[in-house]
Amino acid sequence: MVDIPYMVSRMSRLSYFADMSPADQQKIVRAGTIIQYSANEPVFDEGIPCSGMFVLISGEVFLKKNGPEGQCHTIQVLTPVSMFNEVSVLDRGDNPVSALAGKDSTIWRINQEKFLNIISRNSSLALGLLSMMAKRNRSILSQYEDISFLTVHGRLAKLLLELSPVDGNTIFRENHSTQELAERIGTVPEVLCRAMKSLKDRGLIDTSRFEIKVINKDILAKIANCD
Repeated sequence: MVDIPYMVSRMSRLSYFADMSPADQQKIVRAGTIIQYSANEPVFDEGIPCSGMFVLISGEVFLKKNGPEGQCHTIQVLTPVSMFNEVSVLDRGDNPVSALAGKDSTIWRINQEKFLNIISRNSSLALGLLSMMAKRNRSILSQYEDISFLTVHGRLAKLLLELSPVDGNTIFRENHSTQELAERIGTVPEVLCRAMKSLKDRGLIDTSRFEIKVINKDILAKIANCD
């Protein structure tokens, strides 16, 4: 049984959804389904016909791109509340990426035709989608620049700064596996471990089986900007 008021309150964190009338909000929520995913469970695979439009209500989702030789790059980590897979819905093509639940997650899904019918009647939703796609495109371009112009050390330094708390310096490995960190900077675990050791030898971080401690954020920032 779908808790409609709860779903409306959660999805209202999407600005273009919040601008709709309560009646339209409820219609959209009822048009989709709620699916529970366990941690590390695939949501959909790259290259298959459009799986629909999704909204992450709670949990975490990794959007991944597979390379020709089996390598994998995590192009975005989604947190609630985020809409995703809009490209294949709008261009009627295959899923351009794979999606994987990083944690136990609650996800709302609507099929392609239903969603296209909804946006054809809601200009605010269509404009909101364009804005979201523009922001995501900027994020992907930023990652392209990092991979093209930063070394592995630079990309790792930038990621560690992003993951370390504003008011702290500890990154817990149980939340971020070596494989995940490698995929997020476009490399493989062996190369990541060598880069991590290099930063540790320089006294910029400390590592154990359980955590990574950022010791010198200022120098890591210089490496992230210049290396």
